[in-house]
Amino acid sequence: MLKEVGDEGMFIQPLFGVRVAPFIIAVIIFCFFTEKAKSERKKSMDSFISLLATWFVLFFSIKFVTKWEIFIDNPMAVLAYPSGTQEFYIASVILMLVAWIKRADHLPRFYDYILMLSISLFSYTVITRLGLENGHWVDLVLAAIFLLGTLLFRNPYWLVVGIGVISGVTGLFIYTPTILGYRMHAGFYLLMAGLVLILIFRKKEATTGQ
Repeated sequence: MLKEVGDEGMFIQPLFGVRVAPFIIAVIIFCFFTEKAKSERKKSMDSFISLLATWFVLFFSIKFVTKWEIFIDNPMAVLAYPSGTQEFYIASVILMLVAWIKRADHLPRFYDYILMLSISLFSYTVITRLGLENGHWVDLVLAAIFLLGTLLFRNPYWLVVGIGVISGVTGLFIYTPTILGYRMHAGFYLLMAGLVLILIFRKKEATTGQ
């Protein structure tokens, strides 16, 4: 069971498989049910898995910096200390910077990434809400909207803006949605929406200038 243990959005870590399994499910579904050439599917899956692995490594290792006082006092204790929302934020920002540096490789596959991500988040909320009877119905509803929007609309940029704004507004007035069991600040979702909106306008300017 996932339980909130503090005001900072920290949660007791669930079994590792509860968080990894949804991504495995997403990759398998993408592999067998997308109408793309095998080589293109493989490239998208490899890139997605690489980004995901990078994020998990960052998420785990950043706590040695954020919990530096514990690390200095007892280095081994940090290994058992759970990563939380702060590490989630930092790992996500670093990953976005890495992806932006290699945007020529990643932007053409952005929809594939969003598709696998939406399947992953929906699978996670189904497992935790319906399977483990944990989490909030808002998380399940938003994950369902995200997945449905991804399947119906082929423009991933506006989709991310839309779900980011919806999640942010929901967080401000109703309930702050979680991601993989970590409660994000409403501003996080609005910031993500704003960054993608900037990317949309930059792409439009680049297209107009050609």
